[in-house]
Amino acid sequence: MENRNGEKALARYLSPLDVWAMAFGCMVGWGAFVMPGTTFLPVAGPAGTLIALAIGAAVMLIIGYSFSFLMARIPGTGGVYSCTKNAFGRDHAFLCSWFLCLSYLTILFLNATALFIVIRMVFGGLLQSGYHYEISGNVIYLREVALSVIALALVGFLFVRRKALTQRLFTVLSTVLLVGCLAVIVACLPRVIASGAIGDFGSEGLRPGYAIFTIVILSPWAFVGFDVISFDTAHFDFPIKKSKRVITLAILLTAVAYGGMTVASVAAVPPEYANWQEYISALGGLEGVPSVPAF
Repeated sequence: MENRNGEKALARYLSPLDVWAMAFGCMVGWGAFVMPGTTFLPVAGPAGTLIALAIGAAVMLIIGYSFSFLMARIPGTGGVYSCTKNAFGRDHAFLCSWFLCLSYLTILFLNATALFIVIRMVFGGLLQSGYHYEISGNVIYLREVALSVIALALVGFLFVRRKALTQRLFTVLSTVLLVGCLAVIVACLPRVIASGAIGDFGSEGLRPGYAIFTIVILSPWAFVGFDVISFDTAHFDFPIKKSKRVITLAILLTAVAYGGMTVASVAAVPPEYANWQEYISALGGLEGVPSVPAF
């Protein structure tokens, strides 16, 4: 089939659930399970982290509304480039696209190495044998690198050759991820509330307001990813104007996921330790996980 401009029409296989899964799955990455314990809690504590995530979600909702408006006004496969080109011309669209590419590249290496970091934390030294080298004090094993490369190549192949099938798998995995996060929240929240830790702030001596602000400015990193759906509006099998609800739900549930992992981190602290920072200090840091940055 062709449209009025003679362009080939694209298959419309993305339901609202698929689009939500794409947005939610791209926002909730390995950072949701690592950063609450290593970055958020020491700086802002449970109370400050939850407040900061709520503020960050509110800010991202404004950006999400802007995306949904532009997607409805300028549908197609160009995403941010098409919207910017339509409004400001080619030069601005070129610059905007380059900045978008740079923002994705800043987190590419984190996602590329996330697989073997998870394996290290779950299975220990399963792949830590054989040839290896060291960079800045980090030991890199060839088996871990090979596994990451194979996984990325496989996913890339599926998205190029079996995109519709891959999207269905993506939807299933995102749904399982959400259900898992909700189950963890239900299991851990009673203990955290009973301990009274839910009202505590960070243990680094920062004022609550500054601690909250410190986490808020990290929010764009935590929520980045939902914008990828703007590149696939030509595949939506529903009116694009409904994407506002999809984006809203994805952002809110992402905030719930981050908040839930924060609650789980607090619940995991053994009773003999006064707070999360004391527990991390006793462990000497988490092996294979970035240390708490200095703000």
